[in-house]
Amino acid sequence: MILNNVTYKLKQLTSDHAIYFTIVDKEECVTAMFVNSKEMDNFQWVTALMTSYSRQLNSGVSVELIVSDMKETFDPNGSYFPPGFGQKVNSLIHHLGLILESHVQRN
Repeated sequence: MILNNVTYKLKQLTSDHAIYFTIVDKEECVTAMFVNSKEMDNFQWVTALMTSYSRQLNSGVSVELIVSDMKETFDPNGSYFPPGFGQKVNSLIHHLGLILESHVQRN
């Protein structure tokens, strides 16, 4: 069994710290996602959410459904334009969903 992973570095405008989003693939299917950062304000819920998404992926839920859910997540503090995306994102989770969607499309 070969596991491949890719880590994406995100820079949020609201923080001095980068966020690292790791996607793990097994046999060309996403099986797990992890987020790491020195920014600890959101660490609990982001870790819980990524663990939940990873479990769903391993239970047969499609990555497209998870991407759709992620892209529908809004931050009450407002949206932002991440560099290199050319579109506004409504939250950090929306941003991660776009990265996951792009990752799946490339692989």
